Amino acid sequence: MDAGDSAFFLPHALFNALGIWILGRPLEARAGTLAFAALVLFSAAASNLAQYYWSPQMVFGGMSGVVYALVGGVFVLQRWQPGWRDVPAGIVALAVGWLLLCATGLVTYVLGVGVANAAHFGGFISGLLLTLLYCLAGGARHFSDNTAGNSAAA
Repeated sequence: MDAGDSAFFLPHALFNALGIWILGRPLEARAGTLAFAALVLFSAAASNLAQYYWSPQMVFGGMSGVVYALVGGVFVLQRWQPGWRDVPAGIVALAVGWLLLCATGLVTYVLGVGVANAAHFGGFISGLLLTLLYCLAGGARHFSDNTAGNSAAA
């Protein structure tokens, strides 16, 4: 790590923490800690392995892959349960747009820093797949608008 890298390390870490807070809190609140922890742990491994296999010579780190797994999870849930909007849909659109912009190489060219694109895509894809399995297993019922309504009426 040199001085140029350290200038991006703290903002990157803070941005990842903000992403986990914005996306993770509503996911964990509805899905439960066990399902949320499974998503985080599996996507951390999947995203880091994807990046390692894509470019083993690159030194990388961070939670971006997990943040993108949460983005993928929210994307699936908002399509499975269209009424669930604990996370604004615009955040998902912005994150996917940033994912695609980074993949073009433009961010690396302009800022002069490497982007762990394989980790981002690995996280996003693992979040999509795990959340799809979660929904197929019936977990999406926790994200229904009727969940809150039924408990209030009971």
